[in-house]
Amino acid sequence: MSQSNFPPASESVTDLGRTISPEALNLAGTALDAGIFYQDAFKAHVAPAWAQAFPVNPKCITAGPDGRCYVDEVEGDFQTRKAAFEALKDRLRSEPRGAWAMVRRPWQDDPSRASWSVALSVGNGEVVCPDLSGIVGEPTPEEFIDRAVGYEIYCARRCEEARRAGLTSLALIRERGWMPGTVLRDISIGGKRYSTAKVIKLEGPYVSLYMTRRGSATRWEWRGLAQSVEHASYPPVAGRRKLVVSAAEDAAAA
Repeated sequence: MSQSNFPPASESVTDLGRTISPEALNLAGTALDAGIFYQDAFKAHVAPAWAQAFPVNPKCITAGPDGRCYVDEVEGDFQTRKAAFEALKDRLRSEPRGAWAMVRRPWQDDPSRASWSVALSVGNGEVVCPDLSGIVGEPTPEEFIDRAVGYEIYCARRCEEARRAGLTSLALIRERGWMPGTVLRDISIGGKRYSTAKVIKLEGPYVSLYMTRRGSATRWEWRGLAQSVEHASYPPVAGRRKLVVSAAEDAAAA
């Protein structure tokens, strides 16, 4: 299945607590179809259409009468400080995309310096906390919104790559006629050869194998995508990459 032959996404997926919409997946797919690999170039390719599809309207909910757009962290133990920050995040859940809150925590040994925390509304009831590492001084909305959007695009890319890998695996399972009980011979997985491999289970795009090697009493179990299984008779799979989905796969390659 070539890059351009994948059907568009039609369902949302969840990744690390984030909801990735079909539109986001399909926007990431345009960069994959263009063969773009490096993430900076990937983001640059997707960003204009992303901004149109998911516009951000910055709005600070921690703005004070003195013009500053942050609040100082409440005093107390860790649980007290965490509860106060969670309360800010709860306020943001009903706010439009781009609403944000910022908290300053002065350093005890140098009150003129501070650590910062930001919470940002995604616009669908979800709230994210952008990575602020490397930002010097008070973070600006332009900085942390750009990072948040960049991470959204990264998550959409990862999920679209996984979706396409799953579709590729399903197609290969059908083409190869695999079913529970099928015995494969002289295969390779991750550069390791196995004399026999019995298909013990098919779960969507995932294949579970029970494998042996000539001259060894050891048996291996493996679970992964069909494109990870190589044989001299199988044509190369475009864009194939190793996707570990269980600890047993690493053990099988040992």
